[in-house]
Amino acid sequence: MPATLAEKIIARAAGRHKVSPGEIVTCSVDLAMLHDSGGPRRVKPILEHLNARVWDPGKVVVITDHYVPAVDAESAAILDLTRKWTAQNDIKNFYDMQGICHVLLPERGHLIAIRQLAVRSVASCSVLGQWIWPVYWSPAKSGSRFLPLFA
Repeated sequence: MPATLAEKIIARAAGRHKVSPGEIVTCSVDLAMLHDSGGPRRVKPILEHLNARVWDPGKVVVITDHYVPAVDAESAAILDLTRKWTAQNDIKNFYDMQGICHVLLPERGHLIAIRQLAVRSVASCSVLGQWIWPVYWSPAKSGSRFLPLFA
């Protein structure tokens, strides 16, 4: 049976000729998008726990859209953490209160060619044909390989 498009994308990103459903592979990520809700406030403690850093700030896009405008102290704190984390990690592709992440990613030129692997901090739908894969990490899964953001 021929490989699906998803299998081809993952195989390329893993540097392999073929992958199969159920395999756990380590991939090179072409683009990682984080937003204020599922991004830095979730990633920061993971990075600290792993004593790791963002692997390539030029391939990371951070967008504030879920908690803007801040309506209470909690949403203001989330936005503050997002802004500080983005600056501390030298992430240049930061769009603060400029629109919705699903729209801003392609509007600001972050559309990627087919066959490239993009990950997001949420499992939302793909954007204009991009393949966007959710990334999860759980302390319960020690040894997990689902950490493409980290060096």
